[in-house]
Amino acid sequence: FDSWEEFEKDHENAAHKGYSKLHKQLEPFIIRRVKKDVEKSLPAKVEQILRVEMTTLQKQYYKWILTKNYNALRKGVK
Repeated sequence: FDSWEEFEKDHENAAHKGYSKLHKQLEPFIIRRVKKDVEKSLPAKVEQILRVEMTTLQKQYYKWILTKNYNALRKGVK
């Protein structure tokens, strides 16, 4: 932008009309890249689900959540 006054004049009603014009002007200067576009040698993402047993305390809280026992869940909260 050449000057602040010119910028304000061009975008004075942007809040009401939307910022699409401003976004289009700024788009060439904004760098948005995804890691897969930058580093080609990364292996594909692999998701593994590991099942583990809950502790006794976790089981108790889970039971309270399922039974909607909010008084027990709030216990100890100040």
